[in-house]
Amino acid sequence: PAPSATLPFALKDIRLEAPLPLDRSRGQVLDTRRIGDAVETLACNPADPAGAVRVLSAQVVQAGECPAPQPIHSLARRAPHPLDPAAHRARLSALGLDHGPAFSPLHALSLAADGSAVLAQLARGPGEGEPFLLHPALLDGVFQAALGLTVGAQTLVPVSVASCTVHAPLPARCWAWVTF
Repeated sequence: PAPSATLPFALKDIRLEAPLPLDRSRGQVLDTRRIGDAVETLACNPADPAGAVRVLSAQVVQAGECPAPQPIHSLARRAPHPLDPAAHRARLSALGLDHGPAFSPLHALSLAADGSAVLAQLARGPGEGEPFLLHPALLDGVFQAALGLTVGAQTLVPVSVASCTVHAPLPARCWAWVTF
């Protein structure tokens, strides 16, 4: 979402419609547009705008109340089993999900004892903040953390998200609590 978005905002029925291999050497552009109560994001190479592909679509809905902050130490008690971020990235890379250095925001991962949740510490690279409310690397880090829930099982790649609500811009370093 663009920094001009009115906060808070919420999306539901988010569909990840096409894979987007990121390649900084190719000059990619993401264009997000609101059309009535819907949002879509197109990806294209500026040299070939006719080749644009819709990579995301969603419905805009009323944002709910901002949840109360949760102390990290209480979440950490609920996810006491550390997972090495480098080993996790290597596992994903071996499965063909290589994110490269620009999209490697995971700094710590811990799993819940029953495998139902993961706590992840995320940080974007220096100088990679503007002009995003939700920096793409941090958002991708949430998906990478979610894949931590597939350790010891078949790896699944997300194709949709039920909902996402943004109450404030994400800071350069943040925590994510991911459940299935």
